[in-house]
Amino acid sequence: MKKIILDFRTGVLLCCLFFVTTLSVHAQAVSLNVVATNALSVSPLSVSGNVYKFDVVIPYNASDLDGIFILTYNNGSFVCIGTGTARYLTLYKSNGAFVTDSANSTCVNFVGTLPVGANDYVFRAYCTRPQLPATLRAEFNIRINVIKEAAPNVNLSFAPFCKLIPDTQQNSGYIGFNVTGNYANADNLYLRVSNPAAACPSADYKVTSLHSSGAATATINPTASIYECDALTTYTIKLVYKATSVSGMYFEHVINSGDLGWNDYSWQKTIHHCLKIVGFKSQQPDLGLSDSVVNEIVADKLRIYPNPTNNDLDILPADGKEIRSVKVVDPNGLVYESKAFSSAKGEQTISLAHLRPGIYFLEIETNEGVAVEKVIKN
Repeated sequence: MKKIILDFRTGVLLCCLFFVTTLSVHAQAVSLNVVATNALSVSPLSVSGNVYKFDVVIPYNASDLDGIFILTYNNGSFVCIGTGTARYLTLYKSNGAFVTDSANSTCVNFVGTLPVGANDYVFRAYCTRPQLPATLRAEFNIRINVIKEAAPNVNLSFAPFCKLIPDTQQNSGYIGFNVTGNYANADNLYLRVSNPAAACPSADYKVTSLHSSGAATATINPTASIYECDALTTYTIKLVYKATSVSGMYFEHVINSGDLGWNDYSWQKTIHHCLKIVGFKSQQPDLGLSDSVVNEIVADKLRIYPNPTNNDLDILPADGKEIRSVKVVDPNGLVYESKAFSSAKGEQTISLAHLRPGIYFLEIETNEGVAVEKVIKN
């Protein structure tokens, strides 16, 4: 993750800027502000005795907390009374190592790269006068507790589906993707659908929007749907992490396939997918129909037999209907047979004898449109 480091010489100025992001405040005691940080969130300040604790959450894949941290005493109203008196603040690590100090100011700041876990400091405020010992006004034990956010996890499956022309039962030629499965800790995860076709730009979908509750952890039920495009191209879905820190820093990275339970998904739309079929009622891809789906044209005006078959298929149209061509396509969109009929009327025959056993689809062009029927080769 790219780190932003600011010149420490800006520290005195930063102490005076109270419009910077406030992580938490405890009135009339000590507060912590931050600039240029990768912190995603900070819990309210908790006080136990004289220990002032700030819990800071960083991205799941970050190794440490970065930022410029500003500790302010007495809410910025630290005053030393008397001629020649001055304010003096110090910050040490709990092991006694010096961190920084500040004269005539109400705060100290330091550039920090803090590891995950407890980071303990001692913060002291003094009043000084010439030729006299400094007077300790206050001492605080500060703990900045760095916590990684819970790692996300996904278990998602995708399937293309054909979209219908509104108020009709005809395919529009556009496809979308149905999403099923579950996810956890997915507040900052997005599905990015892209393809090389300029007519259909890349689009990001927040993973938590796949469930009506918007919860960070959920099971998608019923199936959610994303995207829309009609281009004959290859579509790829990737998982992207996007977040903004409390000080406005933006993070984005693409999750590698194989990480967090994620696997990149790719599907190619060909001319055989989502054809504008008259009377076609299913919103499933043309290649991949369930056994219960029957095209009305096939059921009412075409008879296909025997199905299943070992060799030939006979296609018998109703009176007045013409069969102009037939294609045999496998579930991956590969055309195994294409046959045009010069005499389109009457029964037509196409051979499947040379094909391996399995499921195929007949794309039957008639004088009324295109019908698709699932067939089985024994």
